[in-house]
Amino acid sequence: MSSGFPIFDKHLNRLMRAVRLEKVDKVPVILAADAFHARQMKVKLADYLADMVVAAEINLKSMANLGEIDGVEYMTPTALVLGTAGLSEVKLPGRELAEDALWQVEEISPMTEADYDLILSKGWTAFVHDFLPKKLPLVLSDLMKFLQTDFGKVAGAHLRAGIVPVCGVFGGIPFDVLSPARGLATFARDLYRMPDKVQAVMDIMIKEEIERVVGQIRAMPHRPFAAFIGGARSAGEFISPRFSERFVLPYLKQLVEAIDTEGVVPFLHFDSCWDRDLVNLRGLPKNKCILATDHATDIFKAKEALGDMMCIMGDVQGERMISACHPA
Repeated sequence: MSSGFPIFDKHLNRLMRAVRLEKVDKVPVILAADAFHARQMKVKLADYLADMVVAAEINLKSMANLGEIDGVEYMTPTALVLGTAGLSEVKLPGRELAEDALWQVEEISPMTEADYDLILSKGWTAFVHDFLPKKLPLVLSDLMKFLQTDFGKVAGAHLRAGIVPVCGVFGGIPFDVLSPARGLATFARDLYRMPDKVQAVMDIMIKEEIERVVGQIRAMPHRPFAAFIGGARSAGEFISPRFSERFVLPYLKQLVEAIDTEGVVPFLHFDSCWDRDLVNLRGLPKNKCILATDHATDIFKAKEALGDMMCIMGDVQGERMISACHPA
């Protein structure tokens, strides 16, 4: 079905063919950048985060200088929602930091051992609704500001520019929420001391996360191209294979399969080194996913392990992009 914007349709078709591992006319380019765009357009980061619609316009103007871009992971900066993703505080430019300083995530590990019992008794969503205003009021305030964005206007601007908003929905697996919420070392001890309780909590979390993500997909006027699934602390460089097999892979598989069932591409935004666990991703739906890694994962190993299974998106380190755009 045509959108009425030929460049957009060309880019969308290119991305769809790449996901299906079909031949494409050129390798698609998807950007995951926010502060870079502000820097390139010489906009202070405090001003950049003041209005998400304006920030999206800055992003599009920046991309117009970079050659042919097929899509973006996210249409607006992520700074205002980073705290929600891992129940952590976020220091922002112009608030806790200087006006042009890059935002910082500070893990204060606000979740206590007793909170596991609260989640078991009342559910994850209800727990978070009570938890954020009490423990992370600024994180809640930032989230509310982000949700006030006119995303229809932002999406329309991308459509006219021919840029595909790749991830229209965002989700994640329980491990990558609980690890920063409890703290890396503390959560590692939890896995040894109370594995059954942690697993029971994760079972509740993934059920509600799937309901939330699928509900958002179905509520959208147009199905998103992909749904973002973040992974970092769940990578093999942080945990043993037996913990991965129990606390990571089953939940990842459930979320991926639920998203795929909705006709949406699971977009695996995996930071950290996943080299050890690449082969385990072969259990995910074939020709349906995008694996987007950072430079910590060996992209050649990813190609060897998964090249016949899913589309692989490789990270370009930030300093290389800056050098390309601002040659000495």
